[in-house]
Amino acid sequence: MEQIWAFILTNKIETLLLVFGIILLAFFITHWREVKFWWLNFSYNFPVIGGIARLAKDIEGFDENHK
Repeated sequence: MEQIWAFILTNKIETLLLVFGIILLAFFITHWREVKFWWLNFSYNFPVIGGIARLAKDIEGFDENHK
């Protein structure tokens, strides 16, 4: 047990990153629907390359051929 504590104390940053990663993964698992909706919203509203930007560049507009 003493060797484990010595390893943790010598690798503080890696241990904190591992703990943070586990907490973040647990959050993603428990709130998957909200995370998925946030990502959809983020990717659609992202400036320059998002969905709204692509639609704004469509100069032909909506007609019968684009259903």
